[in-house]
Amino acid sequence: EAAEKMGAIAHNAKESSVIDFVKQQWGAGTNSTGQESILADHVIDCAGFKGVLEEFMANGKVKSRFTAVALAYTPEEIVPFTLVVNGYSVVGSLAYTAEDVEEVIAMLS
Repeated sequence: EAAEKMGAIAHNAKESSVIDFVKQQWGAGTNSTGQESILADHVIDCAGFKGVLEEFMANGKVKSRFTAVALAYTPEEIVPFTLVVNGYSVVGSLAYTAEDVEEVIAMLS
C-alpha cells in the first residue's frame, strides 16, 4: 500500500504474464532489432518469480533497467548480445542490515 501511494503499480506474476501487464499499463513499442517491446523504463522484481528477468531480456525497452530485489534461487539466462544491443541495465539490490530494517519499520509506523 505504501508503494502504491508513491505511484508503484503492483502485479502478481503468478496471475498473468508480466509482459502483458506492462504492455497493458504503458503500451508497446519496438526495440533495436525491430521486435515489439514493453515501454516501461524500469522493471523492479520484488517477488523473485522465476522467468521475470528472462521475460524482461526478451521484451525490454531500449536502454531500460531491471532491478532484482527478491531472489528466485533458480538460474536465469542473460544473453550478452541482447543486453548490449538493447543497452539494458540489470542490477541487483544490496541486502539490508538490522539497522536498515528498524529504520524502515519506524518510518512505516
